[in-house]
Amino acid sequence: MPAVSMGARLEPLLHPKPGAVTRLNHHPDKGVLDYALATLAVDEALAVACEAGSIAAGLRAYARLAPRVVSTNTSAGTVLLLVPLAAAAPRSESPVSAAAEAARLAKAAGSDAAEAYYAILEAYRPSHLRRYRGPLPPVGGGGRPPPLHKVLEEASWDLVHSEILHGYPESLRVARALAGSRSAWEIEERALEALLDLLARRGDTLILAKWGASAYERALLEARAAKKLAARLGPAAALEWLDSLWRPRRWNPGAALDVLAAGISLHFLSQTLRLLAGL
Repeated sequence: MPAVSMGARLEPLLHPKPGAVTRLNHHPDKGVLDYALATLAVDEALAVACEAGSIAAGLRAYARLAPRVVSTNTSAGTVLLLVPLAAAAPRSESPVSAAAEAARLAKAAGSDAAEAYYAILEAYRPSHLRRYRGPLPPVGGGGRPPPLHKVLEEASWDLVHSEILHGYPESLRVARALAGSRSAWEIEERALEALLDLLARRGDTLILAKWGASAYERALLEARAAKKLAARLGPAAALEWLDSLWRPRRWNPGAALDVLAAGISLHFLSQTLRLLAGL
């Protein structure tokens, strides 16, 4: 269903975002054109997942195609969130039911889904992927991983993994914030406001993984200060201030941005389901 891909398309374009790729800012290894190319793989993964009703099939499609399309990681977290939603979409009547069904499918998915997720991580080796010691086989270390829900539970401290396990609560919150938007600019403004709210309440677990607990706590406090600033100057000005702090430190709130993308997709899924119900 094309609506589920909208988050992957729109989130990279939103501006301003602190420390992140936007339509005006790029990273040394990627920019909006890389994200645009990656949507070829994202679209294929979501179409396969939707048609097959299978998370494993969708993740395998992305693992197979994405490295041929773009050489740097752009969308692994977003894809992990969107593939279950695409698999759930044909049996859903609302964003809430889609989120619940996606979580159910993820919890029921077997080792083949986890293996496909490992293949994505191994292909791109995200910068936050450190040497791992624990009950699961490490990425690239050989051995068949356990069912997907075990992988998600082991990393449940992370926003993205927790989101799937708990039925997409933050993504649904974003979707509710976007409801009733009448223009692209209004969608952007509300999405930025939702991002700032998420950062001020939850912080970002990619910053935690890459830079440690003290960076996470500092980022959380600065996001809360930015939210207070937004009450006077608006979310864009507040996020620009936050960007002036985080970009020089190379802090990128990637986990929160993945959740934002899922929320945008749920918003467009809601609109599509309403249109289909009216036919």
